Parts: sequence; C-alpha cells; structure tokens
Amino acid sequence: MIRTHASIEWLASLPTSERHVLAHLWQVADAAQLGQPSAIQALVARLSTPERSALDRVIAAGGKLAAKSLEREFGKIRSHRDIVTPRAYLLALHGQASVLERLYILGLLQPLKTLDGEYYVIFSDWLQALPAVSAPSLPTWQQHPSPSNWIEADLNQTETLLTTILALCYQQPLQLTRQLQLERDGLKAICQRIAVSTPASERQFPQLAWLRNLALEAGLLHIQHQQLQLAGNPINWLEATPKQRLERLFNAWLVCDFDEFSLTELQPQTPFTLQAARQALWQVLTTAPPDQWLAFDDLLAQIQALHPELLRSDFEQPVIHNQSNDSFVGWQHWAKVEGAWIKAACQGPLFWLGLLDVDQLNHPQALRLTQWASCLLDPAHEPSQFAGQLQLSSDGLIRVPPTVEPLPRFQIQRITEWQSTDSHGTMLVRLTAHSYSQALQRGIQASQMQTFLQRWCDRPVPNDLQSLFQQWQNDRQHLLARPALLLEADDPRLLNELAKLPNLPPYAELNPQLWELEIADSAALTNLLHTAGYAINPVSEPDQRISDHDLKQLITALLTVQRLAPTVVSQAVIERVVQALPSSERQQLTANVNQWLSIINRS
Repeated sequence: MIRTHASIEWLASLPTSERHVLAHLWQVADAAQLGQPSAIQALVARLSTPERSALDRVIAAGGKLAAKSLEREFGKIRSHRDIVTPRAYLLALHGQASVLERLYILGLLQPLKTLDGEYYVIFSDWLQALPAVSAPSLPTWQQHPSPSNWIEADLNQTETLLTTILALCYQQPLQLTRQLQLERDGLKAICQRIAVSTPASERQFPQLAWLRNLALEAGLLHIQHQQLQLAGNPINWLEATPKQRLERLFNAWLVCDFDEFSLTELQPQTPFTLQAARQALWQVLTTAPPDQWLAFDDLLAQIQALHPELLRSDFEQPVIHNQSNDSFVGWQHWAKVEGAWIKAACQGPLFWLGLLDVDQLNHPQALRLTQWASCLLDPAHEPSQFAGQLQLSSDGLIRVPPTVEPLPRFQIQRITEWQSTDSHGTMLVRLTAHSYSQALQRGIQASQMQTFLQRWCDRPVPNDLQSLFQQWQNDRQHLLARPALLLEADDPRLLNELAKLPNLPPYAELNPQLWELEIADSAALTNLLHTAGYAINPVSEPDQRISDHDLKQLITALLTVQRLAPTVVSQAVIERVVQALPSSERQQLTANVNQWLSIINRS
C-alpha cells in the first residue's frame, strides 16, 4: 500500500467552505461524512465510465501512478498559473473539465511531486475502502485466420534492385538533384534493368528511395559532388552469406534517415527521431509466434501497451495533418499516428527486407514472420535458398534469372552490355568487343573473365566464345591509342641538327618536321635542349607526385607480385604505370625484378 499524508489531515487543512462544496459534490449531508467507506463507495458508483477507468488505473498500481501515463489518456488538471487574465478565467469557467480534473475536484486523486517525478495518488485510508482492481494484463497474440491470398515478402527482389544500383554506379556515378534524389537519367537506367516503368521522380518509387538511404548507411554508396558513387569495393557485401547480407541491411535500416511517414498520408510538421521506434517495433515482433498469421490490431495493442510513447512523449506536439488537412493531436489519435507509422514500417521496410508477409499492401490486416525473420533471431538458423545460374550462349548472350545471387549478378554487369529485362525479371546481357575492352581498361584480365564464366554459368565456355575473346584481344592490339609528346620544327634542318645531340631520348620521325616522343621523357628533352642552347616552350607534364626513382621501385614491386601471383595484379594496370616511367629507366625493370625474385627465393 502506498502511504501518503492522511486524508483526515488534508480535510482539516481545507477551508470550511471548501469542505461544504466537497460534501455537496459527494452528495452527503455533512462534511464529517467525507472519507467514510460508504460515502466513498457511493461516490465511485456514480462516476462515469472514463472516470472509473482512470481511477481503476491508479488503484491497480497500488494507489500511485506516474502522472504522464494518466494525462496522455485522461487529460491534465488546469493550473491557476494558466489563468492570468479575466478572459482566461471566464473561458476556464465554461471549459469542460478533463477526466483527471473531475477526479481531482472530487478529491479522489491528488497530484504529488517527488524527486523522481510527478504522480497521482489516492489517500491510503481511502484506498482501503475502494474495490480492489487487478493490474491489467498485457495483450496477447491471437492467431489470425489464414488469408485466402497474401503477398509473400521477397528479399531477393530487394537485393536485385540494390545490385543493379551498385552495378550502374560502378560504370559511372549517378547524378543527384539538389534534394539528393536520383536524377531522371539514373532513375530510368535502374527501372529499365528491373523492368518497371520509370516514375516522374524518386519520390514515386519509395522502395528505391529507402534502399538508397540503406546503401549509404551500410557503407556501400556515398555522395560526392552531388553524385551517387560506390563507397570503395562492395565485394565484402556481395561475397557474404545471405544471412550476413540481410543483417547488414537490417542494421542499416535501424539507424538510417528514411522516414516511414513518407509511405503514409500523414504530414508531420517536424521530423521524428525513428531509430528507437524501429528498435521497439522489432522487439515486439520478436515475441510473436513464427509461421503464424497475426492480426495487425494485436500488434498495435502490444506496442501501445509496452511502448505508448513510441514516437511522441507530448501528444499535443508536434501537430500532424493528413492530406485533407485534418489534424491529429492527442492520445486519442494514437492509432491514427503511431499506428499508421507501424503499418508503414511493416508493409514497407520490413516487407522489403523479406521479414514479414502481409495479406495486402494497401491496408494490411494480417502479417506473418518469415524464415528470414527467424534467421535474424536464431544465430544458428541459415535459411535454404535456391541459387540460379547464368545461362550462357555461344554468341556471348547471357540470361540472368532473378534467382542469381548478388555476386555473379554484379560481376556479370561489369563485363557485359545490358540488352533487356523481361517481365519475369530475367535480364539479358551480352559480351561484346566494347564491353570486353571496357573490362580490360578497368583492370579485369581476360583469364579472369573466362574463370568467372566457368564458375557461374550453366555450361563450360563454348569454343566459339573463346574464339571471340581471342579475336577481340587481337583487334585490340591492332589499334592502340596513347598520349605522346610532339616536337615540331619550322625548318627540317633543325631536327637534323638535334638528331646529332648525345643522350637524346628515343623518338619516332613522323615527317621531316615532326618527331614523336614519350610524355615521360619531356623533362629530359627540355633539359637537353636548354643545355645545347635551343629555346623551347615549357612542356606540361602529367602530375607526378613521386620521383622517377621511387616510381621505378613501385613498378618493380608490382611486376614482382605479378610474377608470383599473376591474378593479383592485372596486365592492364602494369601497362598503364609503366608508361609513366621514362624510357631510359624501363630497361632495368626486368633485371630488377629478377634480382628481387632471387632474394625472395633465398629467404
């Protein structure tokens, strides 16, 4: 029993006139009868249903209950401090008393301020006269009848969309608007590859907006110069197990900036902090029985009982409107505000993550935890998943079924050109001379492409396709574009004189008045001509942040690693960095590599 100051002392402290008012309100003949068990019981019997509910709530808590939990549902007691003008006084006279204010007027509830908070209490001697009330039991999960039709959550669809975004960002960054949403061209490219119609803006494709936020939070993408770019190499996510991939996306959702209210008709004036709400929602869902259909109303009741302040601690602020400009202020609109957010989070992010099946998308009435939800809850559970294979044709056309895992789906788009995607989600890509050349320029070797196809395709690489690879390689060697340094003289005799200079870098005579040299030799040529007394304009060199000596050491290291592990360093990389070294230094590279290899072998 909660002991407070006795009711007798309280009644004695009241002015005589106020005790008479209380006696009138209690409908007793004399103020001396105030607090008598029979008078208390008769008074309680005359209370309205809301007043009795509020009183029972305090009785069930032992006579003392936090003010906040009562006030959000039953209103507050108006303070004298709020009535500062005659007009406010008159308005207060005509204003309707709240449930708590009515119980306070009757003396049944008293406000109490302590160091640990504000409460409403019942005098302990009055509490003994009140009928006992048991503490309300928490709502329980009830099995919902299985719907005749339902929508099954598809995590694979979300991973396919994310992999498409990653593959396009690998090819080139995607432009963003000033609001950091995808521009029309990037939006169109993504929608084409997943075979959906292109919306006017990203706002009309909420799953894409959500997934972009998720990828940013998960460290797969980042924004730079108003462009959506890969944040390093996404291979660690692509190579992870299905469970590890899901955990990374789920944890990113818990803390990302996406606003689930964007999936509803509500328009909060100020944004909510949703991280704690997502944690609470998932915590309640983890108590639900698996593989069983449950009513959404049961979920709302569970959360309202366990987390009444899911989004708001003050139910008067912030003001929330719908599209018809109806406002939803107060605890009575909990289901329309918090409930709307819960439904949006379930039919949006949790559905997209493959964690919840729903009976319908627009106004779901039932939900069910999936095997992926069990996967998150049970460390030992790894759901079985069918992994499709790439279907390879001898002419380089490759079919990518929707069941293909993210890693091969991403990798195949690095070395092919997209052709089309059908209504079932099967993507057609083709190996072409252009895609082959692009892959080589990005550092992917021809042997790596063939190894990849051998591993992930439904058949060995056909001989016809291997012949195409060889033809493309030969064609690539026939045409080679490279930067060069041109030395031009207005008189052919001047070049003849220069040809006699000692230590002249190698050159190719294009015509009697034009030589071609390598850009890396520009400094050596300029110094030589100045020393010999020839005037020449300054030559712009590529930015070299290290000396030729240090560059030679780095290239030697790369060549040594390539000799030891050919697949680690691509030939395309070697060709690019060697061109940055002056020709006079290249002759020693082979000798240096052999020397390093002999040292490694001895050690």
